[in-house]
Amino acid sequence: MIKLQGNFTRLAKAGKGPFQVFETATEYYNQVAQKKSDDKAWPSLRLCKIVEPSNDLSFMYIVKNTIIVELTGTTRNLSIIEGKCYDHPTTMDDICQLPAGLSARFAWDAINGQREALVLEFDDDLFVNHCPDFITESFLSGRMLPHNFRQRPELASLIRLLARELDSATQRGRLFADSVIRLLSIELAMSAWSKKPLASFENAIIDKRIRHALNYIETNFMNEITVADLTQVSGLNATHLTSCFRKQVGVTPYANVVNRRIQHAVYLLNSTDQSIAEVALESGFADQQQLTHAFRRRLGRTPGSFRERN
Repeated sequence: MIKLQGNFTRLAKAGKGPFQVFETATEYYNQVAQKKSDDKAWPSLRLCKIVEPSNDLSFMYIVKNTIIVELTGTTRNLSIIEGKCYDHPTTMDDICQLPAGLSARFAWDAINGQREALVLEFDDDLFVNHCPDFITESFLSGRMLPHNFRQRPELASLIRLLARELDSATQRGRLFADSVIRLLSIELAMSAWSKKPLASFENAIIDKRIRHALNYIETNFMNEITVADLTQVSGLNATHLTSCFRKQVGVTPYANVVNRRIQHAVYLLNSTDQSIAEVALESGFADQQQLTHAFRRRLGRTPGSFRERN
């Protein structure tokens, strides 16, 4: 059974939608993803080809640098990464970059009910092991840059080439894999890496207190949430809660709640025939007007125009 947190099991059984919350991306594709082939682990790197059955995923914490390569099965993606909302069509070879320490949430429109993707997970030792000639002290103090899905054909081609080693029928051996990994490492170092420390990442590691608040929001965003609720579950006073939340998540607690409600509204607009007023109430907004205001402010259009275009 898919592992859900809090009262998500109850909500799923009640037909409220396929909410899936995971502590890490690793937990997701270890425990939930339907694997088309075994995981392949090389030193400092792991690659997995998956079939993802849901269209609503939340990773509370990214342990290692993670890259998701979109393959087939989607038409549109809504993401919340580092507190920022993105909404755009997806195409094959789109790549999403998720640096270690961040949280992320995704929802997809599906063509056929499932999405195929490649998930690549790596740490800094990848560069030390495979392209040491690129490495300097300043490089290792940098971070992978966060980026929502976008066309990156060079990276996508290398990752797909390496993914062929997941299939015993097309494997070319360790020497071939090492050569591809070196090229992949160089491409990442040149095009996806900030060689200077980013202040936002220095504070990006989410501590347990903020994670408790995030988990509470995730399981209660459709209901009224007060500052007192979040201070109680986190153990922080209101001022410290807002300060830590902004540093570690990238937005205020209120903005995080609104982003989550908008994402659920997008899911309902795409997957149900409910009226916009009904979508607003089920997503946690007071009324249709409040949903429309939040929707236009973050996504640049109204819920009605969003539904028409999709």
